[in-house]
Amino acid sequence: MTKVTISIDGNKLDADFNNSDTAKALLEKFPLKVTMMNLYSREMTYRFSESLPAKKAKTSGY
Repeated sequence: MTKVTISIDGNKLDADFNNSDTAKALLEKFPLKVTMMNLYSREMTYRFSESLPAKKAKTSGY
């Protein structure tokens, strides 16, 4: 796990990133400043210009 502190409008949030390929690729982009979009008035999102690596999730049930 990699510990990071995320700052949003002066508020700080501590986070733990796992050792997945996706988390490592995201951490390589740090420090990172993004402008979030309001998606359907339900959630805030950001779209990277290139996709992050991801392995297919394995599920065994609901």
